Amino acid sequence: MVSYVKSSPARAKAFQSCIESSVVLDVATRWNSISLMLDTAIKFRKTFQRMEDEDLSFASELNHEILSDDDWENAIIFSELLKVFYDATKQMSGSLYVTSNDYFEGIVLLYRI
Repeated sequence: MVSYVKSSPARAKAFQSCIESSVVLDVATRWNSISLMLDTAIKFRKTFQRMEDEDLSFASELNHEILSDDDWENAIIFSELLKVFYDATKQMSGSLYVTSNDYFEGIVLLYRI
């Protein structure tokens, strides 16, 4: 869906009229970009659904890629799971954390998943 919106200025303008900020795109070399992209897409769920209703070419060109309500719910669950990893990685890779007890809770949470 994001590729469709970004494929032409007219489509981008139509999408921009529905929202005031841009979506985050996946960066293949950074796993956390998937988490950020999902978070953004979920925030704009209603916008994507509105585009589907208002832009006939959006629905016709992406017919096989349009997300169902179940797909959106799975994206929300997956996003919540990735957030745990994102937060733990961010905390453990910080240069100002001196001792393991500062991020031990995050490790336990990851272990319990």
